Amino acid sequence: MATLNKRPKVIFSVSKPQRTNDFIIGVRTIIWCVGNNSTIFPSPVPTLDYIAETIASLETAEMLIKVGGESSIAERNLKYDIALNAVKDLLGYIQNIADNAQDEDAAMSIINASGFGLIDTAAKLEASVVR
Repeated sequence: MATLNKRPKVIFSVSKPQRTNDFIIGVRTIIWCVGNNSTIFPSPVPTLDYIAETIASLETAEMLIKVGGESSIAERNLKYDIALNAVKDLLGYIQNIADNAQDEDAAMSIINASGFGLIDTAAKLEASVVR
């Protein structure tokens, strides 16, 4: 099992709705990666179908902004928050699996397979000791 201070961490970088389309593409990539690695991620929480639904809803809300107005922006922001919370929950699921991996290399492989980003805290610790 990866030790607490050396374990790799799962990350997902987002920048509020200014880059909604980038967020949608990033989440779809994660859905694809997790779905295609079902032996590693047997029962994602939340389900990939739920996350895909939140992303479809967000995408629809984003398109409505082009013809809507202020209320469309508020609706899109709400849909974004719902999708982001689902992604954060999935990130926690992936982190839990990585934390229970046999070692740091296995944990990094798990995180890389998920489509999420990775911070190798062991490498950061070594770099800070070298200074």
